[in-house]
Amino acid sequence: MENVEELSQLKQLDEQEEAAMKKEQIIQEINKSSDLLNEKMQKLEEIIGKLVEEDSDTPVKSDSKEISELKSKLKRLQKQQVEIVEKEKKFKQENKILKELTGLTVKETRTKQDGVQYVYNLSGPNGSLDFSLFIPSQEDKQVLYSPMLERQRNTSIFSHLPDFLRFDIEFNRDQLSRFFWRLSAALYEQEANEENREQASINM
Repeated sequence: MENVEELSQLKQLDEQEEAAMKKEQIIQEINKSSDLLNEKMQKLEEIIGKLVEEDSDTPVKSDSKEISELKSKLKRLQKQQVEIVEKEKKFKQENKILKELTGLTVKETRTKQDGVQYVYNLSGPNGSLDFSLFIPSQEDKQVLYSPMLERQRNTSIFSHLPDFLRFDIEFNRDQLSRFFWRLSAALYEQEANEENREQASINM
């Protein structure tokens, strides 16, 4: 029975971890698209301004084909930007809920040629841990876990971490959920033991 519950927890954690990664990638792509759209809009406004200046000696027809096309493009880009901002807002709200459920916060995302490096903060009753996970682009390559313990050696979390979680380790991608479960357990272990003792005293 305990094995079934453990597998169920692992599956849920796996889904939550995967969702957090996907959402962070999408938000990063949205931010890039938003920056590009802003650049395009500025360029279009500059072009329209130059066209008006060049034709300052002659009346500028409001139905000028070139200016009309540029204005249409500008309107489309503005509409796309509004949609992107709304989507980004929605994803941030969902990530906030995910943080409240799991204690996991994505602090930074670095896209590289061979994969993506995520910098996380995981919080629990025993403390807070900063660490990074490098997720390779190729699924057959191993994931790299690197704890950021330089500033945390004198904090409460360090004493709760198992030895193997105090150093860089590599593991297969299909072990991500088990890894996250073990890391979370280190931050909740004392609380879980206290709950078990309370339950045992009640049963007695």
